[in-house]
Amino acid sequence: MQTLKNVFPHLLVGVLFIGLSLAYFYPLLSQKVIQQSDITQFKGMQRQIVEHRAEFDEEPYWIDNAFLGMPTYQITSNYPADILGWLDHIIRFLPRPADYLFVYLFGFYLFMISLKTPIFPSLIGALAFGFSTYMIIILGVGHNTKALAIGYIPLVLAGVFMVLKKRRRLGFILSTLALGLQIHANHYQMTYYMFVLILVIGIVYARDAYVTKTMKSFLHSIGILFGALILALSLNATGLLATKEYTSFSTRGPSSLSITPNDTPIPIEKGLPYDYITEYSYGIIESLNLFIPRFMGGANSDVFDEKSSLFSLLRTIDPETAQQIYRYATPYWGDQPIVAAPAYVGAVVMFLALIGFILMQPKQRHWLLAGTLVSLVLSWGKNVETITVFLIDYFPLYNKFRAVSSIQIILELCLPIAAVYGIVALLNNSISKQKKQKTLIYALGSLLGVIGLTVLSAHGLLSFTSSNEIFISYPEIMTPIIEDRKSILLQDCLRTFLFVSVTFLLCNVLLSTSKNYMVLGGLAFLTLIDLWSFDRNYVNSDQFVSKIQLHRPFSITQADRAILQDTTRYRVFEPSLGVSHARTAFFHQAIGGYHGAKMSRFQDLYDFYIAKNNRQIINMLNVKYIIQPPTDDNALGVVKNPNAFGDVWLIEQLKQVENANIEIKNLEKIDLKKIALTTQKRSKTYEIDTTAQISLSSNKANELIYSFKSTTPQYAVFSEMYYPDGWKAYINNQLVEHDRVNYTLRGLEIPSGDHRIRFAFEPHIIQTGTRIQIGGGIIFFVVVLMILYVHFFKKSTTVE
Repeated sequence: MQTLKNVFPHLLVGVLFIGLSLAYFYPLLSQKVIQQSDITQFKGMQRQIVEHRAEFDEEPYWIDNAFLGMPTYQITSNYPADILGWLDHIIRFLPRPADYLFVYLFGFYLFMISLKTPIFPSLIGALAFGFSTYMIIILGVGHNTKALAIGYIPLVLAGVFMVLKKRRRLGFILSTLALGLQIHANHYQMTYYMFVLILVIGIVYARDAYVTKTMKSFLHSIGILFGALILALSLNATGLLATKEYTSFSTRGPSSLSITPNDTPIPIEKGLPYDYITEYSYGIIESLNLFIPRFMGGANSDVFDEKSSLFSLLRTIDPETAQQIYRYATPYWGDQPIVAAPAYVGAVVMFLALIGFILMQPKQRHWLLAGTLVSLVLSWGKNVETITVFLIDYFPLYNKFRAVSSIQIILELCLPIAAVYGIVALLNNSISKQKKQKTLIYALGSLLGVIGLTVLSAHGLLSFTSSNEIFISYPEIMTPIIEDRKSILLQDCLRTFLFVSVTFLLCNVLLSTSKNYMVLGGLAFLTLIDLWSFDRNYVNSDQFVSKIQLHRPFSITQADRAILQDTTRYRVFEPSLGVSHARTAFFHQAIGGYHGAKMSRFQDLYDFYIAKNNRQIINMLNVKYIIQPPTDDNALGVVKNPNAFGDVWLIEQLKQVENANIEIKNLEKIDLKKIALTTQKRSKTYEIDTTAQISLSSNKANELIYSFKSTTPQYAVFSEMYYPDGWKAYINNQLVEHDRVNYTLRGLEIPSGDHRIRFAFEPHIIQTGTRIQIGGGIIFFVVVLMILYVHFFKKSTTVE
């Protein structure tokens, strides 16, 4: 009964978080679903996987409806023995994206409760973390794996601190499961940033252990956490091994080439290029939008309202010109390419966090302040070039991730934690009331000082222009835009001032009343209003659509219908979409698609030839239809290509070249219908048999079967992506070696006679990973049983 009494308040908090998650995304209650831009693209990419599962009741692990083909490991894959996937589905029982918001809220709350923090401050911190604008905006655009990875970080930290604070048995179990779930979310960049924060915590605790001469105990805790990490990795073995294997073939791995399409040398990079890594770098001054939300105008998709100075100008000019100006004029004046919303942490949170940093215990302050500052400085990327270059060159794996601004997720976690400690300090009777009042005045003065300096800067120091203003040469347009940007900044300065002032008043009341819960309820409500009201500008009910629309994310066109009448196997290319859109892949076998880590050799082929509309390469890829904008002469916009080579063809000569550079450059210099190039050590001419035949007899994503007949040995080129780690070739059920030819495709020498040729995708990495996962699961289960036995055995012995 006592246990139920202790748990009941936490269950009530959980119910509150369920209610808030559903309330924010309330269209879910009317059976609508959120339309997320990235998920729309994902639907296009996963179409073939879903259809394959339904038709064949198996996991394909390969798709060929985009980029000539690629593994499904980084799209969507169901792996055998996936215990963590089962657990994750139980935790995320709410409809998407309310489930992710619930994980944010309850995960943070449980973390603070694990640190023995009172319920109300923990609840306020959870609201601050869960409704932080960045956390909400990534749900709006569909960065679901990122959101889930972030949501599990507080649970990981709960396990880490339990172990460090010598609650090692429970800490080990929680660390293993939470780390496993966090890695299972499959967003390794967020996992990497989590380990950056854990490294900061480790350094702080190591220093404390050295000073207090408890290093042996600290190392014991590190050993336990290392064991938890090993088990967490083993429970994710299949996905991790598959990703590692695929990375070397993807655009995230090393290039096969040392030249660009223009013959300029490609710099030798150990990771991603510097410009790609730092493309999304937070501006140093722009970071003030953590406190003043629209310091730099908001998002670059924001527009000026009808009361703006720009609108007054537009009313005086012709409608066509006005429309063009309105289309390209934006309130945002930072230098980031795309900002979906400012990373607003909250004025209330900043005030409470500042109190926390002043009044909390030194060890807490050290890791929270260090984590915040490290996160902020590293998010500046190219704006602190010396630091960023050093980390790219020398810090392990730092050069594997782009969008350095997203490391701000660390500070977006640290500041709410500091805010919780701020509230706890105000409730702490061991701290004098006088010290608390001085801290409140100091915090108020500091933040009002920031607001005051911002207002003064708005009247002279700030330019309100970015480095890429398209109207910079038109002062008659720029002048009202600058006025509007200034007005937006001043409005938000007033907004922040009001929230800071009300927070200050509530904190003062907290010091002089015994009815703490009423004041704490006021702080919770104020935190929620501050963040909720701003978040709704960017993620709201307008993004919800019917379920039918989500399942058919792209509208079928007359061009699509016309092409789908053809029941043969072919590919479709839509040049206007390039290789950065999944619309075509949703309806057809396409050479385009949408993915951040496509096959690198396909990307090279696109850069060298496809983007330039090289017809021979397009023919080689079996592009039978090209979709173009409709014209008077072609109302459908469909161009049929009669010269496509087909699924497979027989060549006269296999020609060896020295390296990949020569191979790709020579593709445009030879007749690909007769000659194939390879870098493997073999060259051969094949006798022409005019009666030879080879054709595709059946196909699915992970299996292609061909029939062959010839009186002489032949060499066949298949218009399919070569991928050695999984694709196997069989001639009459006998495994044979096949080659990479023409830089990207498969080639196979076939003896004379009648043969059945079968290509099957049988990735051994899945079997290897499954065995490791099962082994890791068994070990974890046995360890948990041992921990429970020791715990209850000792408890019963003590009672006796």
